[in-house]
Amino acid sequence: MENNGKTTYLTITALNRYLEKKYQNDPYLKVVYVKGEVSNLKFHSTGTMYFSLKDENTIIKALKFNAQDYKDLKEGDKVLIKANLDFYFPYGEHRLKVEDLQIDNVGDLYRQFIELRDKLNSEGIFDSKHKKNINKINNNIAVITSSTGAAIQDIKRTLIRRYPLVNLTIYPSLVQGDSAVNDLIKNLKLADSANHDVIILARGGGSIEDLFSFNNEYLVREIFNCNTPIVTGVGHETDTTLVDYVADMRASTPTAAAEIVTSITLESIKNNIILLKNRLNKSINSNISYNKNILDNLSKNHYIKNFSLIYKDYLLDLDYKKNKLNTIIENKIEKEKLKLNTYKRSILNLDILDYYRNKFYIKLEIFNSNSPLTILQKGYTIITDDSNNRISSVENLKCGDNIKVSLQDGRISAKVIDVESERNYYD
Repeated sequence: MENNGKTTYLTITALNRYLEKKYQNDPYLKVVYVKGEVSNLKFHSTGTMYFSLKDENTIIKALKFNAQDYKDLKEGDKVLIKANLDFYFPYGEHRLKVEDLQIDNVGDLYRQFIELRDKLNSEGIFDSKHKKNINKINNNIAVITSSTGAAIQDIKRTLIRRYPLVNLTIYPSLVQGDSAVNDLIKNLKLADSANHDVIILARGGGSIEDLFSFNNEYLVREIFNCNTPIVTGVGHETDTTLVDYVADMRASTPTAAAEIVTSITLESIKNNIILLKNRLNKSINSNISYNKNILDNLSKNHYIKNFSLIYKDYLLDLDYKKNKLNTIIENKIEKEKLKLNTYKRSILNLDILDYYRNKFYIKLEIFNSNSPLTILQKGYTIITDDSNNRISSVENLKCGDNIKVSLQDGRISAKVIDVESERNYYD
């Protein structure tokens, strides 16, 4: 301000007090009705809800006291707001103090996010079967992020603290704006072709529009086609982007991503080596002690101490058993010889021809006694018909039949003139 040619400089306090009165006295700012898209949404433990309201061109901060009934509100929701425009003196900024808030419809950015997520999910790009395993020890790590943000410092600090031997390669990239997607894809291809053990894709927190480059379909498909395992750490814990769905593992923050790829730290490796060394020393000492006790016990053993005497007794016992065995064998041989000689004499004294001759005569006598000729010699006859069929019953004959009668010295032919059964005959 100039007064009589002299320049007067206001303090920041004076300027902000002046602006504060302007806001308070302007009747058009007492009640305003605005609509926009919710971003940067946060709920304070006191019940106050802090968020930003934006459209295509600009953004304004807002707050709502006693917002317990708005827990379902989320990033990207389009809302209708009744509020008064308040000037916040400590920060020299204006903001909307919301009196009433209604859902208008889902925000365009969030709708795009949902539609693309569902499309990619239906193609199976997010399926767990495509996830690659993250090594527990990663010596060559690539990081794709902004070279000027806090994320790269957090990642470097965490990696070096946990695993100082790491070979870290940083691929500086744009992480928001119109050129961010192409830059991220370019660096992703470079990192994937460089034989890294794992790639970290990260950036710090921000609004939904700040993070929207990480919801790009081309970037998601490029991550899906990578051969190198990828861990994402985009935004804060409550932020979720499409690259988190397609990545092999999602971390809540860039720092958490660095911790995931160094799940086994240098300190833990040292501790394991010390543990294994102690176990090995304990095992060696235990084996030495065990074998020493065995040697001590052997040195006190009666058989070891008196080996020469025991060996001499053993030889004597062996000779005794050898002689005893030889005696048994000789006696057995003599006994078998006696048995053999007995069999020999029996065979030599046996008249084989006379034995079988007697058997033949016995069988011949049995045969003769059953011979038909012998029966005929006793006065019996054999009667047959004209066909030489033997007739054993009168029932087989009738008057007038021709028959043949065999006797011991010949055969006669006859004709039946009468047939009587045995019953009639005796009657």
